[in-house]
Amino acid sequence: MRLVAEDGKSFTSKMVIGAGGTGCPVARKWTIRRENESIIQAAESETKLGAEILKKLTPHYGTTELFPEDDFYGYAWYVTKGDWVNIGIGRFNHRTHNLNTHLDSFMNKLRGLGRLDGIENKMTPFGRHAYKLYDEIPRQKSGDRFLLVGDSAGFASKWAGEGIKPAVQTGLFAAQTADLALKSGDFSAAFLNRYTDLCESRYGKQRNTLMGSLLSYIPERLTRKIVRQICVRDTLRKKLIFEAAFGFETTSL
Repeated sequence: MRLVAEDGKSFTSKMVIGAGGTGCPVARKWTIRRENESIIQAAESETKLGAEILKKLTPHYGTTELFPEDDFYGYAWYVTKGDWVNIGIGRFNHRTHNLNTHLDSFMNKLRGLGRLDGIENKMTPFGRHAYKLYDEIPRQKSGDRFLLVGDSAGFASKWAGEGIKPAVQTGLFAAQTADLALKSGDFSAAFLNRYTDLCESRYGKQRNTLMGSLLSYIPERLTRKIVRQICVRDTLRKKLIFEAAFGFETTSL
């Protein structure tokens, strides 16, 4: 296999692992995307300010503060950890006319809470990125002489949009599969499909479920009402949102 980089340099390889995010060039070249994919668009800023400053800005230092959007088609966050603060927002692309409008609204909310006092001029500019959730619409994960990991194959968790942990785990699965392929000398799609099997054993198959089909028939107004009730009830919020959707451990709540 001959690969040509963007700077014109060429390489030869027995196989390639694509890890270039949602717009991964390996995925673009060798896979076909389905038109009905649901894509998340996000804006994020991460800044090193110092723990002492951050402890004065929030009574919840060291935890993940989540702010659901009014229509529940996305959420924003304010995360302090060590000397760093990470601020961002993510929303479904098909329900977002202009992400800047939602970001501005969230920043105004943070100003009202005092979370930005004295730090706005020090913040790293917001960067933009997009990713696909691990939902009912799968992306190809392997093929003849290639594997795709993390966001390049749409592994961000379905409800929370968390992509770091799946990227690490699928990277390990890809390394295991590549090692076996190198030892056997077999780089065919059939052999490398064991990587897809590993991923599905960890994250489940991507297909419509009976529950998912039933939920699609619930009116949006009723869905919002149900979610609001979950958000304002401590036990439901803990069990369904923090533990089930986001995978936070009980001891960290």
